[in-house]
Amino acid sequence: MYDNSAFQQIKQRVDIKTVAERYGLVFRHNQCKCPFHAEDTASFSINDEDQYFYCFGCQTGGDAIKLTELLFKISPMQAAKKLNDDFSLGIQFGRKAEQVETVKRPPTAAELQRDFDIWVHDTWLILNGICWLLTDWKETLLPSHPRYKDVLQDFTAIEGLCNIFLQGKRGIQLIYKYHKGDIKRYFSKYEKFLIKE
Repeated sequence: MYDNSAFQQIKQRVDIKTVAERYGLVFRHNQCKCPFHAEDTASFSINDEDQYFYCFGCQTGGDAIKLTELLFKISPMQAAKKLNDDFSLGIQFGRKAEQVETVKRPPTAAELQRDFDIWVHDTWLILNGICWLLTDWKETLLPSHPRYKDVLQDFTAIEGLCNIFLQGKRGIQLIYKYHKGDIKRYFSKYEKFLIKE
């Protein structure tokens, strides 16, 4: 009988590619030669998103625990304990389920990059949308309008952020590091005026 809660914690907290590389597999584009059979071409692959491996040559697959079990020819429990020790996870085996704290594994590099790419896309849509909105208002409001000064100030700030954004990677990193709060504030202020597609 295996400690399922400990197994689940291990699967959540280790990245399968990191495990495979630590145990000697060398990848190129998430593929390598299978360690379980002789082959000339790489048929062993890692799925970072779903955290499993699969070999198209010998049809062997599984999670990080299964990979460790097969690589070292040990039992699933020994594999789980090995991962726990090798990655300093601090998981105690044999504890009751209600005593186990669930700790989510840190995000993988691919997950972090995906989240950042989504942020970049959404941020550009927000900045561009507000810039067009304020450009229209700036051109149609009379200087005597009570919101005119506010629109001019916000337009100058948003236009500046757009120009920084358009500088490329460095500009995007500056905005991400120093101006995320500003963008949230402007979005909250003008959200109801933006057309949602």
